[in-house]
Amino acid sequence: MKPSDEVLAHYQLIEERLRLKAGAGQLELARTLLDPVPKHVEHANRVCPARLGDARSLPFADASSDAALLLGPLYHLTTLGDRLTALREARRVLRRGAPLFVAAISRFASLMDGVMRGLIDDPAFPPIMLRDLDEGQTC
Repeated sequence: MKPSDEVLAHYQLIEERLRLKAGAGQLELARTLLDPVPKHVEHANRVCPARLGDARSLPFADASSDAALLLGPLYHLTTLGDRLTALREARRVLRRGAPLFVAAISRFASLMDGVMRGLIDDPAFPPIMLRDLDEGQTC
């Protein structure tokens, strides 16, 4: 499986590796073992082994992991079915009782980010923000 063209286009426009060099991003970078975006895998491999993959079809054996982090799938996978598939896959590869940590983004995230960073003044931004507020989905 591969990410949507919209997600791939989004990550071609931004320099994700800069976000991952500071603050909470450092944990994400250090623990990225699997990512659907080739550019991310290339950058992560500079810190630890990483490979191209998809949260909906994990290339790991059943009950083979002591913990899992889903730092992206639940907001980039926008349909309920895809989200549930990713959660089932995480559960499948986790040992019994192992923790699963997930990140999600509120439908209000782009509104707050847009106001805080002044993006609201960019004519291209309000349609994105309004879509997020209406649909509760980000790309």
